[in-house]
Amino acid sequence: MSQKQNKPTEIHRMVDVSSAQLNHSKEQSLLYLRQKLIDTANSFVNDIFQQEPLNCNPTKKELQNTLLKKQKDVEGLNKGYAEKARIQAQNVVHEAHRRYFRRLIGRLAHASERIKEKDASRLYYYVPQHIEDIITEKQLKELEAFVKRGSTQKALDLFRAVILEKESHPLDALQVQVIQEMHRQVQQKHQRPQFAKGDDFCLQIHLDYRFVTRHHERIHEMNERAVLIFDKENKQFKTFLSLSNPIPRGKRIQLPICIRERTIKRLDRQGRLKSIVLELSENGVKVKLVFAKQKTNPKPVET
Repeated sequence: MSQKQNKPTEIHRMVDVSSAQLNHSKEQSLLYLRQKLIDTANSFVNDIFQQEPLNCNPTKKELQNTLLKKQKDVEGLNKGYAEKARIQAQNVVHEAHRRYFRRLIGRLAHASERIKEKDASRLYYYVPQHIEDIITEKQLKELEAFVKRGSTQKALDLFRAVILEKESHPLDALQVQVIQEMHRQVQQKHQRPQFAKGDDFCLQIHLDYRFVTRHHERIHEMNERAVLIFDKENKQFKTFLSLSNPIPRGKRIQLPICIRERTIKRLDRQGRLKSIVLELSENGVKVKLVFAKQKTNPKPVET
């Protein structure tokens, strides 16, 4: 069900390079982009989210194929940004479904786990309170064995049989109630993902060749410490990012950025420039550079 995650080999750090205050036209275009992306992503989520993943658990590829058809119908948004919304939606829904199954299996694997707090009003985390005094440790261990046999699929099949098909074999009545309680708890936590729940939500867009003219050249240019502009106070490298307009065939948005000397000097210490990120919040717009540096293994301490 779940794949082992590889440990990251890079450390990422972000540096704010936002420059002058944007004029009203640019600001309104980017605020439109923020709201349109949020609305589109939430609409995509509504199309593919499963309230009961036990009944239907589409693969990530199937989620993608469903949303690719929906993406073609998006109006008033550049197709590159629509694709960003699709990818974010399918990823967050896929993770929500995976988390649902992990919670079910985790509870089943720890069916006999007791609450350790002295003043707790219950004995077990996952056993209905009204049967705590009559269910035995042996019955709970039998439930845990469905996970310990080495197949998470068997565990999920058990939940499907009890919850969807109302089949109790090979469980007794008390064990069935435990399965139902575990499912109730997980269902209670299983909420439809939603982008921008609060006003402080910050939308991040990793800019690539679809959004920034000469994207690769820009990255190379800044990595190679492009020409510095000298002023009386500091050394600075000023430039513009030519950003795709959120409206199809709209005029490109010129975003000013300013990289100061101290930021450029960090290239060697922090690593190479990896990507450019646009952050959109209700309070403003920020452009940030993402530095990537290989992790180093700590040297052994001499004794």
